[in-house]
Amino acid sequence: MELKINNNYVLVSGQNKSTKIENEEFNRLLGLDETHSKNNKDNFQKRFIKFSLISFAVLFSLFLFLFHASWIKSVIWGVILGSVLGYIITKRLEEKTSDSDILQSIRKIISQYNYGNFKNIYTYRKGRDSFVVNSAGLIIMNEWHNRLSATVLFPQNILSARINTDTELQTTTKQSGSFTVGAGKGVFGGYSTGRKAQSKTVAVHKHRFELRYQLSANSNVQLKTIDFGSNRVEADNLCDLVQNLR
Repeated sequence: MELKINNNYVLVSGQNKSTKIENEEFNRLLGLDETHSKNNKDNFQKRFIKFSLISFAVLFSLFLFLFHASWIKSVIWGVILGSVLGYIITKRLEEKTSDSDILQSIRKIISQYNYGNFKNIYTYRKGRDSFVVNSAGLIIMNEWHNRLSATVLFPQNILSARINTDTELQTTTKQSGSFTVGAGKGVFGGYSTGRKAQSKTVAVHKHRFELRYQLSANSNVQLKTIDFGSNRVEADNLCDLVQNLR
């Protein structure tokens, strides 16, 4: 069973009836993204000039009065660094679809498949991507990158679930400085120690959950991966949960 969302319709395998709330959520998020993109494009130049001028004034004053630089150097460095700082501030203040808006949409779409008393028993979310297992044994995956889409898996769609671990050796080296006690000859003669290097190698494990599935008996085998980094416990918990659904 697969759900695909686009501008016009929602198609569920074996069912051509669109789902109103999912279309609304898609259009709402898409509208927010387009509005923010347009506002950012329209206002970028105005904001850039504004913040660059403010940054220039502040930096010019610092170079001239605090660092006692010449007028020419203060102007040159004020223009260069002010432009860079103005660009950074402008980019940081760009409008974006809020995290709460994204989460609200994900919840609404997932709720379509939590019929009756079925609740989410596992939820993974990173940005617009989510992986949910509910108490009915359904897996709902939302993968929202350039295009919004969702996939719903029944236990029979699952082929395998496993943890793939990559190990990376990271070596750090610390050097101790040399020092001398005393000087010259005789009773108080000098004693010196040279530089010493100590290396330490640590194995860093990165765990990745891998789910292989088919949407139908004759369809291609597809792969869903979730990176858990060093968190092996959470990766194992999800893997065990999915394996028990089969």
